[in-house]
Amino acid sequence: MGEEAMAAMDKMCLEKIDSIRKLIAPSVAYDELHPSLLQRDAKNRIPSLTTVLLQEVDRFDRLLSVLHGSLRDLEKAIQGFVVMSESLETIYRAFGNNQVPQAWHSKGYLSTKTLASWVTDLQHRIEYVRNWCVEGLPTSSWVCGLFFPQSFLTGTLQTYARKHNVPIDTLRFDFEIMSVTLHQAAIYEERSKKETNELFQNLNPPSDGIFIHGLFIEAGRWDPAEGGLCDARHRELIAHLPVVWLKPCTDLTVGQRYEAPLYKTSVRAGVLSTTGQSTNFVLSVLLDSELPPDHWILRGTALVTLITD
Repeated sequence: MGEEAMAAMDKMCLEKIDSIRKLIAPSVAYDELHPSLLQRDAKNRIPSLTTVLLQEVDRFDRLLSVLHGSLRDLEKAIQGFVVMSESLETIYRAFGNNQVPQAWHSKGYLSTKTLASWVTDLQHRIEYVRNWCVEGLPTSSWVCGLFFPQSFLTGTLQTYARKHNVPIDTLRFDFEIMSVTLHQAAIYEERSKKETNELFQNLNPPSDGIFIHGLFIEAGRWDPAEGGLCDARHRELIAHLPVVWLKPCTDLTVGQRYEAPLYKTSVRAGVLSTTGQSTNFVLSVLLDSELPPDHWILRGTALVTLITD
């Protein structure tokens, strides 16, 4: 690389460092948790989902600390104040290729996004988690914004188990697809301008279970007029699934429904975790359809929490 090219690359990296620093908060700062999140039950336990939230905040803070630390070190190295180490060189190269540095991925969550859209996605996630801290559990939860959607699902079952005094291992989720579709990016953009019930299109939180939003359908789309899950439109690779009501129950009839696997990312392979399941797999969501399950299995129809863009 010639000196001019190097200088241009340095300048580009410094600009990137500056813009990421402006966009990404140093931590999920909140003054105090909303009182509803600390309400203890008769057995003096704080809500299960509060525990999930605090673990998530902790993970985000660790990621943010690594991220801002590497921005600071890389800036010093480019300016010649410290030696450009091998690990900083790796981040420098990643920035040049619009990729997320491996050092961030290893402290982060599964993602297949390029650097610019990863940064925007992280902004939305921090805002979502901070809002949950400050305003209490939202009307509908963006499970896609969490490091571990699985712990959130377990927390939801535990909430039900405690409330109704049933053993958690007897519980399963049933699913009802609502008529409202929510987009986290729109909630993020409009939060300062709209009332909360407007943001969530006047959904009322259910008395049992929880609403989640932001899931995508691959190789299919949702249309109640056509009986639920139906074939994707021509050239439409991804469709949005409306809000899903996760309903804990003890007996479940699958019936004519398709068990759509929910993955974190479109790259369906994942590392096998200690449970023997892929870390990318979250759970199977039962979807009504007039077509038999085999139709969807052949098409490889699945749900994902995050798309590559």
